[in-house]
Amino acid sequence: MSDHDSHLVKRVLSGDRAAAAEFVARHRREIERHLGARVGPLLRRCAGVSDVFASLLRRLDEATARRAVPAETPSALIAYTKGIGRRTLFGKARRDERRRRLSSQIKCNAEFGIELGAASDPLERAEALQRMRTVFDELSREDQQLVRLSMDGMTAKQIGAIVGMSQEAVWQRLHRARKYVLDRMEAG
Repeated sequence: MSDHDSHLVKRVLSGDRAAAAEFVARHRREIERHLGARVGPLLRRCAGVSDVFASLLRRLDEATARRAVPAETPSALIAYTKGIGRRTLFGKARRDERRRRLSSQIKCNAEFGIELGAASDPLERAEALQRMRTVFDELSREDQQLVRLSMDGMTAKQIGAIVGMSQEAVWQRLHRARKYVLDRMEAG
């Protein structure tokens, strides 16, 4: 660590937000390597490095403004920054997973007319969604593909062009698949 880093840490501790941003920029590669080694697959799956760094800088900026940075040395500030990066990444992953689950429920409601979110108990909702997945897995691969494309908002004509069927054939297969799923869900 250089003398310049020590000077930056003093400025960060005094509440200098620009110094915090400069410090992170100077040590960006080290922080990226740390995040990549610790949570690489999560980082690639859920966010770009720049997205994580934007959140990291915002949080460090807030801590600097409050003068709540618990680091007296450059290495301690780097460790603190790495911790912020990990927490930022895991928080983003949790939010993305919640959005994905909610999106899945909304799509099931729209596609099959089954109100998975109607149950007041989260356990009941989870059980209903699991039952829906089990029934969905019973469909043929072709029917699963048609339903997924439909759930992604594609029209029967667009789906037909992709899978090589007529629009009417797609409608018929989707109707049968939806009826099968509804019947199996009602049977329990």
